[in-house]
Amino acid sequence: MALAGVLALPLLALLSRALGHLAEAGEAWDVALNSLALSALGTLLTLGLGLALGWAALLGGVGRSLEGVLLLGYFIPPFVTGMGVLFSMELLGLRLPGALAILLAWTLHYTPLAYVLLKPALGNLLPSLRVARVHGVLGGKRVRVLFPPLLPALLAVGGALYLALLGNFGVPAVLGLPDRVYVLPTLAYARLLSPVAQDPLGEAAALGLWLALLALPAVLLARSALLEAREPLLPPPKPLYRLLFALYALTALALVLLGLLREALQNPYTGRWDPAFTQALGLPLVQKGLRNSLLLALGATGLLLLLALALRPFPRLLKGIRGVLDIHYLLPGTLLGVSLILLLAPTPLYGT
Repeated sequence: MALAGVLALPLLALLSRALGHLAEAGEAWDVALNSLALSALGTLLTLGLGLALGWAALLGGVGRSLEGVLLLGYFIPPFVTGMGVLFSMELLGLRLPGALAILLAWTLHYTPLAYVLLKPALGNLLPSLRVARVHGVLGGKRVRVLFPPLLPALLAVGGALYLALLGNFGVPAVLGLPDRVYVLPTLAYARLLSPVAQDPLGEAAALGLWLALLALPAVLLARSALLEAREPLLPPPKPLYRLLFALYALTALALVLLGLLREALQNPYTGRWDPAFTQALGLPLVQKGLRNSLLLALGATGLLLLLALALRPFPRLLKGIRGVLDIHYLLPGTLLGVSLILLLAPTPLYGT
């Protein structure tokens, strides 16, 4: 319980600092509604595409290589995905409004996650699908038969996706700010860095309460063991479904990478072949950033592995703090970031 209390300290620090700025938080209701609408719509889009790709993979016999192409898009950071979509749209001569561009980038980035989480649940439905076909259950009746067993997975995956979109900062910062489309994470960071705010941390913390309020329903819907599924007995593969899966995977990856490659390989003023990798890697700031990123990623990974191994012999202790750990994982990253700033700002750890 003591460890659980320590883990809850960032959220308690956020709550205590935000209480004096509830009036400022109330003035941001329009941004909160914008965040809610965009996150909900993005969740529906990614869930729908994830379901479609899951069925296509199961019915088309999609192998690991094609799945790897699809998953590459998720391994690209969201901020970079936003830049890639922006540059690719410019390459194609298209100009999407900020909200539509955000939804497109979110869909491209998070659909692979929806696919990975939903595919096991869809595999478990294949026997029911065969039974329905044998008994002549078609169309809407088949949906009514298959939807109830799929609903828990849809709620759990939808909740996880909604939380990821609600707390995402990178994509709205790249694609939304130029068109003045604000969401709670971008507004929180704008208040945090505002030179005219009387209490930047307090105002950012108050916006963090909005994030917590909007995230609460999805946290309550969270389920564990999403990936526990037996190996399904697959039907004979249909090449058309495999082709459709491949077309989406390649198109999604191209929409992210083509614009980035063009900006990296062509001179923006002359249009000539002029790769910028050598110049970029020669900059001391870039070298420092790469070094810091690598060391921080490896250090955090090592600490997490050591913590998991240390807690493994104590299942009761792990069960006791599991709820707090899950909340930290599920809550939007912006909320946790502001909470940690409030907690660590008075200490020498801040900025290290």
